[in-house]
Amino acid sequence: MARRLCWANRAPSRHPSQLTLTNLRSLPIDVGRAALDPAQDLVLETQSDGETTLDLYGLFPAATEIYEDGVPLCLGDGAIIGAVGARVPVKAGSHVYTLEQPREAATSEAHSRPRRTWWR
Repeated sequence: MARRLCWANRAPSRHPSQLTLTNLRSLPIDVGRAALDPAQDLVLETQSDGETTLDLYGLFPAATEIYEDGVPLCLGDGAIIGAVGARVPVKAGSHVYTLEQPREAATSEAHSRPRRTWWR
């Protein structure tokens, strides 16, 4: 049984990375060595013959969100952002997974609002 990964690798950019996953249950990826920047939005176009887990090792911002075909994934789906990276559950077939970073506008709005304390 052959196991194969085909990766159309590019220099860091906003263009999607394309992954063809064959006979893989899980795949660890060092985002730095793969020329991906965890501080930017990542788009992964996948073609898989079965369910696979991508373990992306890198320092992602804490508020990073993972999407499958534009739909947010949560812990119950197997999607995790942690201290050492991100876990992306990949379904069989063709899908687009996006790891989106927190937006500056939303962050600055939250900091500009007056803080309320619990005793008020």
